[in-house]
Amino acid sequence: ELAENMVRELAKGFTTRQGVLHLEVSLGVALYPDHAQSAANLVARADEAMFEAKSLGRNRWMMLDDSIVRKNEEKKEIQEAIEESIANDQFYLVYQPVFLTEDEVVIGAETLLRSTHPVLMRVGTQAFINVAEKNGSIRRIDTLVASMAMERLSQLRQVHPKMRLSINFSASELVSPDYVQTLKDLLVLYDVPARAFALEVTETQLTEFGEQALGTMSQLNKLGFGLSLDDFGTGYNSFVQLNSSFVTTLKIDKRFIQAINTDSQDANMVNIIL
Repeated sequence: ELAENMVRELAKGFTTRQGVLHLEVSLGVALYPDHAQSAANLVARADEAMFEAKSLGRNRWMMLDDSIVRKNEEKKEIQEAIEESIANDQFYLVYQPVFLTEDEVVIGAETLLRSTHPVLMRVGTQAFINVAEKNGSIRRIDTLVASMAMERLSQLRQVHPKMRLSINFSASELVSPDYVQTLKDLLVLYDVPARAFALEVTETQLTEFGEQALGTMSQLNKLGFGLSLDDFGTGYNSFVQLNSSFVTTLKIDKRFIQAINTDSQDANMVNIIL
């Protein structure tokens, strides 16, 4: 009841000289001695509950329970597995071919990240990427993926000179001061042209960073990189975003494609996009 009252009262806002200040409150609760026996551990446990409340939409409180503890333990396990995979070269790439529909000729491939680490194999790529996004290790993973892809393409282009690769990366790189230079250095190291690559990001991520990302996208565009927009059609402002984002490839979200033959609205949406 105390936690509920705190959230409700704080959400009402505070009157200041500049106007009413509205707050979004996330409150975590842990109990002594059920959840911890020391003050420091008790605060840490309450913090875990608070982050769970925050992830569920804010303006709420959450009591620590076994499910939250298990979730956080799994996150720690995944993070340790990510660090081990980086240190022990356990990450590798697999390739999904891209065809021309007219004659089914392979013109390129999309790179997909995998790991031989048993924990990461168990949870799947999306789960460990989500953890990496939140704790910052995604930057090292992005660099590793770009390096492996460029090294592989330098070999492939000796046999298929026009081969192109698509590389998934985190949209957070678009506000990183180092990402463009990192890619430049890798292009020189492996002697491959930027035009042979498309950097792939989801529309939701791109919308999240908005104007901050335009400068980096402009630099990448001038270098010759393509920008592939994944899950297109799911963002809040799709067509407006396209006008200034240097996008060269659209991957229409599968929710539209799966029902294209049975749902006229989905079919119309795809026709509009095309």
